[in-house]
Amino acid sequence: MHSLTRTVLVTGASSGIGRAIAMDLLAQGHTVIGCSRDCRKFTKSQPNFFLLRWICGS
Repeated sequence: MHSLTRTVLVTGASSGIGRAIAMDLLAQGHTVIGCSRDCRKFTKSQPNFFLLRWICGS
């Protein structure tokens, strides 16, 4: 069986559903680009996970 891996952008990856989706995709072997306004919640480095900080204007 051929396993297809993808690069996936997940918004809200620091908590809740976004975090659960990101973790599930990583467990399946995909590369995840996670966007979040609060990057302090990412304490462990994960292979195939890349963080983008979402900065909102005031």
